[in-house]
Amino acid sequence: MHIESIVGSHVFDLQTEKYLGKIKHPVINYQDKKVLGFIYKRTFYSLPKAFPIEAVKKAEGDFVIIERENAKLLYRQKQLRKAYKKQIEVITVKLVEADKQIAQVVDFDIDSKTGEIKTLLAEKSILSDIFRVPVGKVEKFDVDAYVLKKDSIPKEQKEKPGLFTQFITKAAKKVGKTAKQSKELYSEGQKNMLIGQISPCKIISDGNEVLLEKDQQITQEIIDRLSSENKLGELSAAVVGSGIGTKIKTYKSKKKK
Repeated sequence: MHIESIVGSHVFDLQTEKYLGKIKHPVINYQDKKVLGFIYKRTFYSLPKAFPIEAVKKAEGDFVIIERENAKLLYRQKQLRKAYKKQIEVITVKLVEADKQIAQVVDFDIDSKTGEIKTLLAEKSILSDIFRVPVGKVEKFDVDAYVLKKDSIPKEQKEKPGLFTQFITKAAKKVGKTAKQSKELYSEGQKNMLIGQISPCKIISDGNEVLLEKDQQITQEIIDRLSSENKLGELSAAVVGSGIGTKIKTYKSKKKK
């Protein structure tokens, strides 16, 4: 069972066949490599509810049948609420091998009864083919990345371009451009997004040392240091969050005018 195939599904009660709502989010414990349950809502304004993976009796197509007695308001389910709060702090889940990011996780294949993640579905970029990595290849979960064992992914798999990339490459040759130029356009990743930005907050190490001042420009050296201190995810969240806040503020200002 793939997680993405469950999100958006309609939930029904096993006993009464009554419609309960629509699944909005999975609740994932990345460290234990397990899906604990799902959050659902009946209407836009209703309070979110959640049920553990054990409550699922059948998942087929775009509907899920559960035992309703196991579904409660999210704020009343301490384990699921705590796991979800920690989950949303992670912006993306990356695959890392030999201290180098090689791909990004886009979905999980799980055991429908236990919720245990069996396979990671990953892609090198938005234009590449999706490939599968058995969870047994994962050595540990570190901040926002699954650290893989050495040589977990064959070299040809890492370098295999997607169908769209192949099309871009052929088109580039026709107009005199190289495949390298097309590849470079999409291969910079998260770090390049951060370099040159102005930090929206101060970041302090676990040893209470200031790693980055507020309003300080982010450089490659700062990125490397934050990465070594496991604080890069904190910076990413702050930068993305401040960007969203700015857009909302601008929209409100325009609306007033």
